[in-house]
Amino acid sequence: MLRRPFAFWLPAFVLLFLCWAWADSRRNSSAISCSYMRRDDDIKTIIITAEESSLVLGASQTQGLRIPKHHPVSVGRRRYELPPKSFTPWFPLPKTMTQGEGIGTSGGPISSIYQTLHIPFWCLILAYIAGWLLLLHRWRKRLEHHAPPPHGHGSRSRP
Repeated sequence: MLRRPFAFWLPAFVLLFLCWAWADSRRNSSAISCSYMRRDDDIKTIIITAEESSLVLGASQTQGLRIPKHHPVSVGRRRYELPPKSFTPWFPLPKTMTQGEGIGTSGGPISSIYQTLHIPFWCLILAYIAGWLLLLHRWRKRLEHHAPPPHGHGSRSRP
């Protein structure tokens, strides 16, 4: 069993990481975000969060918010413990959400839209296992195709 090739064991470590992230997302929220300023008043942000048994992919766009232009791209990471809940499901359903708001200020209107895609970890793990099994099946078929035929099969010795 331990003599399997590296190509077998590396995906197993990725699978263990996904399982750990799933369990950790029930107690903690971890996020990575990247913001990009196109102009002084147009900010786009991409956020990847692991929380409540799901991987959440989010994108937002804010227009009209005037801030000094410092760096066009900023990357940040945050992690915090989720408040205790009566129940955090292990198997939530996939979902999408869109939130938008507009605010009138003395400096002009500010509008923001935030879209998210929630992909449950159980869906990610099932898709990962299916892909891994498909690759292993193709690898095995390729080895069988290139393997020499067994002795005595398909050839007859002539007297």
